[in-house]
Formats: sequence, C-alpha cells, structure tokens
Amino acid sequence: MTAGVVGINAGSPLAVEENGVSGSFRPVLSVRFFPIPFFRIRFFPVLSPLAVEENWVSGSFPFPMAVEENWVSGSFHTVAIQTGADPSKASIKFYWGEADDGTPAAFVPDRNDERHWFGNGVRVGNRLLLFLNRVRNSDGGLGFESAGWTAWMVDNPDSEPSAWQMRELKTPENSLGVLVGFAAVLQLGGHVYAFGSEDPVKSHPIYAARWTAEQVVSGRLLAPEWWAGHRLGWVADASRAPRWPLFENGQSELSIHWEQATQRFLGVNTQGFGAADVVIRAAPALTGPWSAPRMLYRPTEYYRPNAMIYAAKAHQQLAGGDLLLTYASNSFRFSEMISDHSIYFPRFVRLMRCP
Repeated sequence: MTAGVVGINAGSPLAVEENGVSGSFRPVLSVRFFPIPFFRIRFFPVLSPLAVEENWVSGSFPFPMAVEENWVSGSFHTVAIQTGADPSKASIKFYWGEADDGTPAAFVPDRNDERHWFGNGVRVGNRLLLFLNRVRNSDGGLGFESAGWTAWMVDNPDSEPSAWQMRELKTPENSLGVLVGFAAVLQLGGHVYAFGSEDPVKSHPIYAARWTAEQVVSGRLLAPEWWAGHRLGWVADASRAPRWPLFENGQSELSIHWEQATQRFLGVNTQGFGAADVVIRAAPALTGPWSAPRMLYRPTEYYRPNAMIYAAKAHQQLAGGDLLLTYASNSFRFSEMISDHSIYFPRFVRLMRCP
C-alpha cells in the first residue's frame, strides 16, 4: 500500500546560521520516511465528456469550490458550474461577462492592460473567495507575464454566476512575487491557507500564507501570516523574517489535500516544462516536512511533438475513483492549438488505490 520515501525538511535561515553556515540561506536537510499511497491509473473512456459536450476550448481548469451540490471552475475569461460529482455523468454550464454593447467579455473585467486569470478559490461560510493572477502581454516566453495577484469576493455564491455580486478586495504586495492562492487554497480548522509559487523562479518554490476564517468572510486580506520555517513558524506580514517555502519544484498550479486513508497531506502537480509527468508528494503536516516527488502518471500526450502538459491537480470532491486528477494539454504551436480539437481541454484520470 505504501512505501518509504526520503523527505526534505527545510529549516529556517536562523537554523542555518546556528549550524555554522552564517550568511548562507541554503536549507537544513534531514531525512524522513513516511508513506505515499500507490494508485492504479484508469483513464476515463471519454477524454473529457464535459469538454466534448460543451465544445470546451481552454486548458485552464478546475479549482473546486463547493456551491451546494455543484463545483466551480474557471478559465481565463469564463466560469463554469459542474453539476454532479462523477465527470463521466456530470453536466456543466458556462458563464461569461458582457460588454456595454452586448458582446461577450471576460467574466472578471480587464483592467487597463491587465487581464485577471483565475487561480483557486474557497467557500467560507456564505462567501466565495477567488484568487486571480493579474496577467499582461509580453514579448518573450509564452506571450504573457504576471503583474501580481488579486482577490475577488462573491457575496452570493448560491446564485447563478450571472447574478453574482462581486467586489475586488484590497491585497498586500510581497517582495518575493508570490502569486498568492494561484497554486492552491485549503481551509483547515479556523484558517484559510493560500499557496503560491515565487514568480518567475523556475524551481517554483511553494510558499504559504494564511488568514483566519473570520478575516476571509469579512474580506480583510491585508494582514496575512506567512510560513517562515519550523523555527519561527507563522509570522505576521509586517515581519522582516524571511518567508520559507514548504517545498521546491512545485508548479504555478497544483493541488494539496488531506488524505484520510494514509493520514497524510498529498500534493499533486506536473514536473517538467512541455512534455511533463504528473508527480505526487506527501507530508504528515501541512507545513512539512514534504517528501521528494514521485512519478504518478505519464500522460499519453507526453510523446506528441510540441507537447505542453500542465496544471495537474487532484480532486477529492469528484467521484468515480479513489482519487481523480485532471491535467491540461496544449501545443507550443498556436496553429495546432486552434486547429487540433484533440488538445487544449482538460483530461480526467481515475486513480484506484492499490490493495
């Protein structure tokens, strides 16, 4: 059922100095052994019945947020509500904004030269908090770059998205360029935890910020706490203590959830750029120590020319297997992305636990 895995424990910079490496900010490493579950992979008979049914053309997919019996996903310009937990039987409905002249527009309005790209969200009480990446065009890379993060509050999440009452919240800047809440969001006990990678660091270290549930419901996000390593714990946003990543080699989009069967937190993300694998890691506590990633699944698109595989996430909320994951596939060639209808929509993968 499980296997021993070497874990890496990143200590705080103070711990490094106390170990006689003053001036170095490399982490202190320790070896830990704890279980990661093994799964059998079963691909859904239809790659994405939801995508096929609705002619879905987008790779930015799902961040689950329970709204009664439904869950919400978002792409660059649209929001979708999935009804039903089993993707092979569920239905989905899309919503988008409307310009003054009645033409379709982004669900969250553009602001000057910035567009708002959905990250993750969380339902807390009678509020729905959405985290977004502020994106603008660029001449290099994939043609866009991040300008920071923002958050929007939905005051009536049980209504249809076309009737949502939304407001943008004030959010603090951070010197690391962490896209707060874009990687993953999790509510545990009395806190909401928002995870984000340091942009544009290629190793994608994953940092964590948190607020009390009361702060979130009231829309007060200006004073989060940040994880600063096991020696310092959680520190105020105003603290000068260095923030410390939970783990390295994450991704800008991933998932973190608690698995009851193994009593471990599991993290799922893609590893690599372009042709990428889906990997899994585990930790006994949210703040670690986290194990090294282990390969979970190699997508069939891995062997396609110009393959781009990204945004792998696990979804506890979905049914049809012991654990379901999704990932997005695309092409580095824009012409293929437009003309090839077998790519650029989310894939669903069913994971069955090994006995």
